[in-house]
Order: sequence, then C-alpha cells, then structure tokens
Amino acid sequence: LTDPPLPAIPAINTNSPVCLGSPLNITSLSSPGVIYSWTGPNGFSSAAQNPTVTPTVYADSGVYVVTVDINNCFNKDSTMVRIIPLPFPAAANSSPVCSGDTLFLMGSSSNGASSYTWNGPNGFYIFVQNPFIDNGTVAAAGTYTVTVDLNGCYATATTDVVVNQTPDAPG
Repeated sequence: LTDPPLPAIPAINTNSPVCLGSPLNITSLSSPGVIYSWTGPNGFSSAAQNPTVTPTVYADSGVYVVTVDINNCFNKDSTMVRIIPLPFPAAANSSPVCSGDTLFLMGSSSNGASSYTWNGPNGFYIFVQNPFIDNGTVAAAGTYTVTVDLNGCYATATTDVVVNQTPDAPG
C-alpha cells in the first residue's frame, strides 16, 4: 500500500495591481485532474481553475488562497492582490472668451495624477495639465476632454468652451 502523491503546488498568476472596477484575473496551474478551491477577501470563493472577480472593489484587495485536491491529497498556495484607486479628475476653462483672446484649460485630480492628456475640437491634443490656446478662434469652441493617469488607472472629465466672434472694428 502506497500513499498517492501530493498534487503539485499550484502556480498562481494575477493581473494585480488592478484599477478599481476593472476585472481581476487569477490563474492557477497544478497537476492534471485536480479540484480547485479558492478563498479570498470580501467573501470570495470559487471552484474554477482560473476565476475572475468583476467589477472589483477595494474590499477585494488581500490574500487569495487556492487549495488543490486529488484523491484527498491537498496542496495550496497564495497570492496578494491589490486594488488601486482611479483618479478623480476635474476640467475647467476660462471661457467665454472672444476670438483672438487666450483660452486657458485647467485640469486637476483631487487624489493626484501622474499625467494629463487633453483633446478637443479642431484637432487639439496635448500632454499638459493646464494648457492654453493663444489667439483662440471660433473653431476652438466645443467640448474638451482631459484624461488623467494615476498609477496606470485612467479617468476622464470634460469642459465646454465658448469662443465668441470678436466683431469687426467700426469702419
């Protein structure tokens, strides 16, 4: 009589850290024919080999443990997962302005940001937190979007710009 061999220690991979609200993918590989049993934070449990948690919340951060079973012989491993916050962007502008004036765009994030990307009417595209358009024209009117990056997580905010045509000088 011999004891059956233990299943291989499962090899775990995740896409952690994960942005709040994005799917958390957890994968595990062990011996063929094993039964997988996962536990984790926020009441997580799964019998899938490769479970997904979606959408993620902060409470999903923590240690995930997988136990593998073959013929009542067990092995297990664990991994730490971190859910990171999205930025909270805001966008503003100095409009209404008259054509020929300088238009200022202001971007911010209440919880920090590592980069800002603006795009808008007339092909406007720039990587600056607070850009300006010198000698603005009526074509600069419209909606501008700022995309803010915080630790690889992105969020956007918009602001509407009004540019009024400066009347011609009396003649």
